[in-house]
Amino acid sequence: MGSMSSLRFALFVIGFFGANAESNSTSNREPKLLSLFSIVQFKQGPCVQASDTSKRGICMTTQQCTDRSGSASGNCAAGFGVCCGFTLSTCGSTVNENCTYITNPNFPSATATGSCEYIFSRVCEDLCQIRMDFDNFQTSSPPGAGAADTQFGDCSISGDVFTATSPTGVNPPVVCGTLSGQHMFVETGTTGDAARINFDITSAAATYEIKVTYYQCSSLNKAPANCVQYFTGVSGSFQSYNFQGMVINDDQNYLTCIRQERGYCSIQYSANTFNLLGDTAATPEANAETIACPDTVVFIPNLVNSMHCGSKFSTIDADTISGVVTSQTTPFQVLTIFKDAFGTLTDTMATVGYDLQFTQQPC
Repeated sequence: MGSMSSLRFALFVIGFFGANAESNSTSNREPKLLSLFSIVQFKQGPCVQASDTSKRGICMTTQQCTDRSGSASGNCAAGFGVCCGFTLSTCGSTVNENCTYITNPNFPSATATGSCEYIFSRVCEDLCQIRMDFDNFQTSSPPGAGAADTQFGDCSISGDVFTATSPTGVNPPVVCGTLSGQHMFVETGTTGDAARINFDITSAAATYEIKVTYYQCSSLNKAPANCVQYFTGVSGSFQSYNFQGMVINDDQNYLTCIRQERGYCSIQYSANTFNLLGDTAATPEANAETIACPDTVVFIPNLVNSMHCGSKFSTIDADTISGVVTSQTTPFQVLTIFKDAFGTLTDTMATVGYDLQFTQQPC
């Protein structure tokens, strides 16, 4: 971050102009030494790895890549640098480089069972956040419909648990299941380790590959403080954790934040899928619920109703069809709260979670 790499090449051109004799006279000339010294400088920054164009690395000199235990994968900076990739797959390792990929031992094969921790060092000054992109995240889903009493959605029951710990004490939620394509931010605080993550694995088929990105407090790509998910752009979509696994994780309380783009003053949300519990504990709700959501709720600040649960997504309570929810409240944020224990569930309709689409509206 911000450091400079230099490649130095020296070209020495030596010309010797000797005596030019004529028939009746000689002329002695002093030899002249001409030297040209060129310095090529480039800033370390992201690059695309040649061996796998879906992966990123850091552009630096060949020597720097070797010294920092990276792997060169293609050239960058007009051929003066190499795209240096960093991968950690040994439990107990420390992340010392931006754009590091954390994989389970034996990846892409399944990992061994047991606990595996990774520590994030404080790689730069003015560090604020770490973003973890779950390029691959396949672990066991928690118990779903029909699960006994307090077990529904509980990752510890399935035996595969992912935990991220911040030195600030404000931690992202504990998650499990299929999270590929999703991401998570963690605040780094100002002292000690920047963060820690831990996998507790008991299943025989768990795999993971996580891309790590460090953000300084001055970075334009940094999320607002304590946002666990962060999206940019006029439109996009986001899902509850383990939506692909079709069982919500319990004990969730986190913010999804969307950057307000220039020239846009409000935001609309619509549901590709929306299946949460309704106004009675542990009971599926066939329609939209906007008045009482004791077990699972999505809060979206708007001018009508901010509370949303049930199996339809609407600002109208008991609506039988999903609609559009518009919010003019900035910053654009969605709060997800799923309680720690739901009781016994018998209908899969209420276990899926949500997949929401957003579109910002011009001023």
